[in-house]
Amino acid sequence: MSGRKRDAGDDDGHEDAGHDDGTGFRMTNAPRARHKGRRVAVGLVFALVAIAASLLTAWFLTREPSGPIVALVPTGDGRVILLRRGYEERGYVHLMLSSENLMQWSEALFGVEGLDTAGDEPTVLVVGDRVYVRAREARGHSELHVFTLDEGRFLWRGGRPTEEAPDGLPRFGEQTLFVGDEVVWLVHGGAEYDDRAPGPQVIALDLEATELARVSLEVGEPGHATADAAMFDDALYVLTEDGVVHRVSSSGDVTEVGAGKAGLCATGGALVIGNRRWVPDQPTGETGLEIGPMRGCEPEGGRVVAVTLGDEVAVQRVADGAFTGGVPLAGLSPEGLESAGRFDRYVRLGDSVWDTTDGSVVEGEGEVVPGGWMVSGDTVRLIGAGEKRLPGLQAVRDDGERAWAHDGQDVVVWRRDAF
Repeated sequence: MSGRKRDAGDDDGHEDAGHDDGTGFRMTNAPRARHKGRRVAVGLVFALVAIAASLLTAWFLTREPSGPIVALVPTGDGRVILLRRGYEERGYVHLMLSSENLMQWSEALFGVEGLDTAGDEPTVLVVGDRVYVRAREARGHSELHVFTLDEGRFLWRGGRPTEEAPDGLPRFGEQTLFVGDEVVWLVHGGAEYDDRAPGPQVIALDLEATELARVSLEVGEPGHATADAAMFDDALYVLTEDGVVHRVSSSGDVTEVGAGKAGLCATGGALVIGNRRWVPDQPTGETGLEIGPMRGCEPEGGRVVAVTLGDEVAVQRVADGAFTGGVPLAGLSPEGLESAGRFDRYVRLGDSVWDTTDGSVVEGEGEVVPGGWMVSGDTVRLIGAGEKRLPGLQAVRDDGERAWAHDGQDVVVWRRDAF
């Protein structure tokens, strides 16, 4: 007798692997069930990691960006489109729709044009049920990105310039993105900046991102005019810094149509170039109506600010050239009229604000904002209705019923009828 005890249940005559500890009992190795338990544990670890990743992704996608606001665009229905930097991931810019201080959706962008360039502002347009943003893709190239307004769903991208400097192209003018009923226009660059691209490049796209035309405009000696553009008569009119106005059709045809050193404006069913009014049935402008040299433009209402003969300042209607209100302001030097670009009812003249509907003067200081709002430092004023103070005020936008502002971090809304 060997002194070995047979393990219970060991009926097949085979000995379990193990060793004798000297007591007559055989010590067996770990049971095979332990290997199965190890696999279960590993599976549980993977499951926990997957759940944590899923929760982290959901949190990242649904949390509200809280970095500095860099652009604000009211949609006209009580909501607002914001561009703001991320809180931690500062390299991204978030495009978001907000309603009553609640985020409706948010999309992260690698960058936007004009964000880090002195004197520039990001370009965001809300047209119909779409949001258009002049953005930058992962490698820094300039592109137009288009999203749905209600859901933030990405629709398409396009309009990248043919040539691009390492630090981006110089901004062409006040407005570089135009959205029409059938064509989207982009203007890249400005005056001559290198030998590869001697002037601005105009790109026309349809509403589904198909490129219709790509044209580079030649520019002569700069310094004669401020670069500007206006969409009119199914074409884009571009005033380059040499004072030449180019008409670019959606098929890519380019025609030099005149000089516009004093300005360019599409308003009231006509196009104003310099001191002449052009209409669609007078494409050459030879019989255009004379107006005073333009200093400002209201696109919808049909008014331009003009300096008349005798150095009197008045507002002329684009439709017929008549004075609105018939009240010229005698004795005011033309240099006192701010060249502030597009405006609404009020415009600054010297140290006062002028109501262009009747020629009356409203005393006040600050920048006049479309909609009858005026901003000075950290104070916003509704002309004729009082003023409010917002420390750190950076922007005011008007949608007719409300004024929207932000202090870099929070959005503030004032209703016109309850200001």
